[in-house]
Order: sequence, then structure tokens, then C-alpha cells
Amino acid sequence: MATDKKEHLEEVLETHKMSHISTLFDKYKTKSKEIREVLEAEYNDEAYNVLNSGSYAKHTAINIKFDLDLVIPFKKASFTTIRTQNHVGAGRSH
Repeated sequence: MATDKKEHLEEVLETHKMSHISTLFDKYKTKSKEIREVLEAEYNDEAYNVLNSGSYAKHTAINIKFDLDLVIPFKKASFTTIRTQNHVGAGRSH
């Protein structure tokens, strides 16, 4: 156990490093990129660029126990009614 504050903080930081999961996290990032590319291709005319959201975008709680949230900001003119907005992607091939 650490005997002073500096040593204690160094131990805490060392034990909370996530280097042991970097390979798995890289897989999540790759999958997120693939999904982003599909969404951007599918909704190119109807939406703006796909954005990171949630804890990943805020750089907080980044852990394999959390998901990688994506947001698709659709253009205002993309839908004529709420009903058509609720059916985004319905009937499309993915």
C-alpha cells in the first residue's frame, strides 16, 4: 500500500489504465466506423454527417462495458410528417 499521496495516486492511475483491453476497444472502434459508413451512404441525401455521442464523445466512462453511441442529425426537409420520420429505414435493404 502506498505511504504517501503521490505514490498512492500513481498506483491508482496505473491500475485504472485500460491498455489490457486496447485490442477489443480497437474492434469496437472499427465496427463503429463500419456502421457510420453504412449510415452515411444510406442516408446521404437526408442527413448530415453521423456524430459520436454519449460517453465516447464526451471522453468519459470509455470502457468496454459501454457502447459507442452514434447520432444521425437528419435534415429538416427529410420528412414530410412525423409518421414518415418514425419509419426511417423501413423497407430499405441494409
